[in-house]
Amino acid sequence: MNTSKLGSTDRVAAAAAAIVVVTALLSLSSDWGLLMVLSLLAGIGGLAVVLLPSLSPATTLPAQKGISLRALGAVAAVSTTLVAFDWLGYIVGNFIEFDVLQFVTGLVAAFVMLGAGVAAYRSEARTTSPSHA
Repeated sequence: MNTSKLGSTDRVAAAAAAIVVVTALLSLSSDWGLLMVLSLLAGIGGLAVVLLPSLSPATTLPAQKGISLRALGAVAAVSTTLVAFDWLGYIVGNFIEFDVLQFVTGLVAAFVMLGAGVAAYRSEARTTSPSHA
């Protein structure tokens, strides 16, 4: 796989998605809640959307990359935020514990993934919209 062909937005999205996957797995193993499965699946989907064109150039995505990354980032961000609201008291009271730090890292990564998706979507919208002279 040649990652040098990935743009900066794709690199950010891939890194954030990888962090989301790892932290969601850790959260699931620490019983943060089954809702973290959505975050895990969104992270895997984000990695697939970014890396699939490099790994298999003949494969086409069912939707544009920007809209897919934005939707998957939103799923990861919303599901992780809902879990955070459920565990808010524990998070505030135990912020220095590993479980909380990894969860908060995953929450931030989910929002970074969403932001990369929004940036990719806007970039695609600028290149596909007709210019008005």
